[in-house]
Amino acid sequence: MGSPVDDYERSFNQYKCQNYLLGKSLIILVRNIASFVILVFLWLRHFIGREYSFESLKTGNKSVFLYESTNIDILPCSLSHNVDIVGLNGPLFFDEKCRDIIKNLWKRYPFSYFFILKNAIKIGRYGYVKLHYAPDRIISSCEYSFTSSVLTCYCEESGIQHINVMHGEKLFNIRDAFCRFSTFYVWDEHYISLFNKLRASESVFIVEQPPAACLENNRTECKKRDYTFYLAVETETTLRRLQEVTRVLEEQGKTFLIRPHPRYTDMAMLKSYFSCAAIEMPQSVGIKESLQETRHAVARFSTVLYQAYNSGVVAVIDDVTDPLRYEALKEEEYIMLQKTDFRLSQIIVQ
Repeated sequence: MGSPVDDYERSFNQYKCQNYLLGKSLIILVRNIASFVILVFLWLRHFIGREYSFESLKTGNKSVFLYESTNIDILPCSLSHNVDIVGLNGPLFFDEKCRDIIKNLWKRYPFSYFFILKNAIKIGRYGYVKLHYAPDRIISSCEYSFTSSVLTCYCEESGIQHINVMHGEKLFNIRDAFCRFSTFYVWDEHYISLFNKLRASESVFIVEQPPAACLENNRTECKKRDYTFYLAVETETTLRRLQEVTRVLEEQGKTFLIRPHPRYTDMAMLKSYFSCAAIEMPQSVGIKESLQETRHAVARFSTVLYQAYNSGVVAVIDDVTDPLRYEALKEEEYIMLQKTDFRLSQIIVQ
């Protein structure tokens, strides 16, 4: 892809990259048609129909953090003061600058209705935040969204910094290609190199780890078990292999727990392989407490391995339950391949 001439093209290039990953032309077509209908409704409601305005709070808060949770531990300490946390979903307001950007997008990409619609909704959300809170900075965690560069354009033209912060592990994935922010906070120099290769080099990068990346108070006397396995999306095959791994560990006299992902792990499938006593539920035990209580953190790839490494827990990369996925991590430039030499295959043959 050629070098983008502006933020509109940056966003559109990222949109095309994500369509390439989706690879299902029928879904793209249906989504586009549905988006046209919604766009017409949005246009009639906000551009031609009755105006909606909101009184500005002007509370003196310098930053607004647009995030799906009230937990701000992914914010670097330098950004965590004087911040209002605002949900991603909420009222829309389209000021003149919002309207101009949407019109320009429609003129340049007249048949990309899903692209226009998603940008319109996100810009409308930012428009409301701008009017209601009058911030100097809008903080997000949305490098994966193709709207990010257009939103940066809107913020900067409005005299607002658009700051992005990492919220979890990043691999080399063109889903994140071409994104741009006024400032982008990353956890390690490695991620600057990664995003430069993804052609997101127009952002100003700052390396600063948030509290979420380093969980302290890792005392030896707190350790209750030898291994904790942190799962993600699992299949019958990966769980069957994990069952064999834990059998070997038990024969070695080691203790372990299995921690499912709160959203991605199929619990019914997991319980068909492991007893409830062997499962650590995320709803009952926080990630900090979980790492404090284990000597080794094991995962294929996960933010928790980086957290473990920073917190003094031995991080072990699972190269056993899905060997093909492990090989792919090398091409995807997974940071923990550089940080730790420990592999699950080495442990179970001891």
